[in-house]
Amino acid sequence: WAEQELLNLTDNITVTKLALPDLPSSDKHAELLRKAWQTGMLQYESRKFNDNVYLSYISKPDIKRKRELLKIFIVKWILLTNRSYRRLNLLKSRYIKIICKKSYYKKCLEELESQKPALLFCTHQRAINAIAPLEAAKKLGIPTACFIYSWDNLSKATLFVDSDYYLVWSEYMKQELLTYHPEIRSENIFITGTPQFAPYFNDNLKIGHGQFADKFNLPKNRRWICFSGDDTKTSPHDPVYLKQLAEAVRSWNNKEQNQLHILFR
Repeated sequence: WAEQELLNLTDNITVTKLALPDLPSSDKHAELLRKAWQTGMLQYESRKFNDNVYLSYISKPDIKRKRELLKIFIVKWILLTNRSYRRLNLLKSRYIKIICKKSYYKKCLEELESQKPALLFCTHQRAINAIAPLEAAKKLGIPTACFIYSWDNLSKATLFVDSDYYLVWSEYMKQELLTYHPEIRSENIFITGTPQFAPYFNDNLKIGHGQFADKFNLPKNRRWICFSGDDTKTSPHDPVYLKQLAEAVRSWNNKEQNQLHILFR
């Protein structure tokens, strides 16, 4: 449905799905530079805004593994001389240059040269694999645009791609983008709202309670509780919460006639 929604939103535009080559294996040197850039940016923002919350966004490695400890040491060593915003951006440039030396970048270049699109659009600024095609497009003079995917992405130093234009949810997010990345020009940022949520307002996608129950073999005579899980970093105690909810529902169902049923997403 996502592709159909995109086509509905772009009735007067030809949208082509490019057949890009298979993704390459990660480059250890590039990954270390990317990790150093992201860690350094969060440390820089913590100093700039005098707020330690940015430090909590730095991913915690598994220190029991020697390889992870070595990565921590290398990242810290890199950041000894790369603490300013300018130096951190140079790190990002080095990371992008490494990617542009890979065969994947060259294949993206060939595909884009063949297709000659008027614009290359990236739907997620965290998409590391989108760096090569975006850089290839720039090399060919093809304009590029990137959508800031989620409301909290900018504060967590996740602008891994560089594009000519940026699409944001709101005026507030536009100001965030200008605050965290002052090199971006205001006139290159466009407020579009949140089109990825458009399907939720599409009545054609709705199905009735009974039809939904039949499709997923769910009990129609029970009231449903939807438990929406998250990843281990955002909500590490989800298993505990789900277990407690299940125990409470089981206890309720043993005593009450109005039965409950948990749907875990």
